[in-house]
Amino acid sequence: MNSKELKLKLVNLGMLSLRQKLSLSAAIPLIMLFLLTLVAINTSSKLVAADAKVESTHQLIEGVLQIEAAAAQMEAGMRGFLLSGKPSFLAPYEQAKALVFEQLAQLSSVAHSGSQLARSLQEIQSSIQAWIEQVARPSIVLRQGVGTTATMAEVVNLVSQAQGERHFQAINQQVLALIEYERQLMEQQKEQAHALSAQSNQVLVVGGVSAGLLTILVCYGVYRSVMGPVKRMGLAMEQLAIGDLTQTVAVDTDDELGQMAKHYNHAVLQTQEAMRSILALSEEVTAGTESIEQRNSAMASDLLRQAEQVNEIVVSMEQMVASITEVAHQSVSASDSAKQAGVIANGGGAVVQDTVEGMELIHAAVAASSSSVAELGSRGQEIGSVIQVINSIAEQTNLLALNAAIEAARAGQAGRGFSVVADEVRALAERTTEATRTIEQVIESIQSETGLAMNQMTQGSEQVQQGVSLARQAGHSLDEIVEGTEEVSSMIDSIASATEEQSQASQVITDSVEAVSKVCEMAKEQSRLAAESAMDLAQRSQQMRDKLVNFRVA
Repeated sequence: MNSKELKLKLVNLGMLSLRQKLSLSAAIPLIMLFLLTLVAINTSSKLVAADAKVESTHQLIEGVLQIEAAAAQMEAGMRGFLLSGKPSFLAPYEQAKALVFEQLAQLSSVAHSGSQLARSLQEIQSSIQAWIEQVARPSIVLRQGVGTTATMAEVVNLVSQAQGERHFQAINQQVLALIEYERQLMEQQKEQAHALSAQSNQVLVVGGVSAGLLTILVCYGVYRSVMGPVKRMGLAMEQLAIGDLTQTVAVDTDDELGQMAKHYNHAVLQTQEAMRSILALSEEVTAGTESIEQRNSAMASDLLRQAEQVNEIVVSMEQMVASITEVAHQSVSASDSAKQAGVIANGGGAVVQDTVEGMELIHAAVAASSSSVAELGSRGQEIGSVIQVINSIAEQTNLLALNAAIEAARAGQAGRGFSVVADEVRALAERTTEATRTIEQVIESIQSETGLAMNQMTQGSEQVQQGVSLARQAGHSLDEIVEGTEEVSSMIDSIASATEEQSQASQVITDSVEAVSKVCEMAKEQSRLAAESAMDLAQRSQQMRDKLVNFRVA
């Protein structure tokens, strides 16, 4: 294959897609490997068949030799019977006979009809059958008749004719011919197997080398068709990275790389147009920003002078408003103080009234508590009398239990149960006595504490009555204070109202002047920001032009 044909092949390969190229580079080795595998499998199957034929030939030769040995065994059995006349010597003869015909039938079943093997087996079977019919059977019949219908001399005469030897020579020659034929056939099969193995090895070697060369050729073609566009695209991208927009990529394939090159060329053209438009636009932006900057500078100067004049008016109005506001604040403060004093006085009167009512309630509660405590003392005395009665009953119960225990002791074994009950009753009476003593002590303590509480409540009731009297006097004094503070608060409110009206009018004027000042400040600030934005836009436009100069668009 010359260079022109190779180039044509590569061009045809370039018409495929990238996936098809990669699939082709992977499929070629697999196809070649599959074909070589088929050849190897075919050769292996033929070698296995040849080995089977060789093995069959070995088994055939072994079977023929068994037939020959069995025939010799038949002759030996026959000779033993002819010499001894014993029927037992015919057993080996019959066994060997059965083996001969069994082997002949088995070998004939595997031989093809009309083949050399079938004819040879038929000849051997005919010779053995002739020997049996012409030699063995007449000799055995003659020997069986010795003593009746025949003599040993006749047997010896028949054996001396050597008819069996001629038959066996023919059988041996037929066996040897068959074995020789099968050996020659086996040698031919071995030679064919060797030739087939050599041919298979040659096919595998040549096929492997061809597959390798074809794989290398296809991979080289795929490499050229893939790496060529990739390198060209890489060089173009390098030029694009340094700002050269004049470089395009040659498109000579229709695969994904070719489509990528087309899109890249289209993108470069679009970028060139965009760069030209941006350059023209940056020129216009630079000129416009310079004009805006000049106008903003003049407007900022006028607004600065106006803002200074407004500030002077604002300062004067603020001083006047501050004076008026101070007077108003003092008037409002005095009014608030008077009102607060009145509120406090009113609150004090209400507190005093609440205090008087609370003291009266306390006095009533103390009186009720005193009567309750007195009642508690009388109840404690009643409980003491009840405790005495319970104590007396417990002492009587103890005496009864003691008498019951004495009677139980007199009764002996019959009163033991009653004695236990008496002990329990006496123990209960003793616990009751102890409990009543404890309760009596507690009652005495409660009575003592109740007396002290009654004395303290009596003293508290007297002190509460004095507090009620003093609280009522304080309430009358606070009412007089409230009336005076209300008159002072009314006069201060009149002064504060007039001052507040004057302060509000001054504040309206001040707010208007301050609003004008704020508008001037805002206009000045907007003018300054517009000037700064124009300057920044001019700088950015110049920077953009400086960067765009690095790009080659024509």
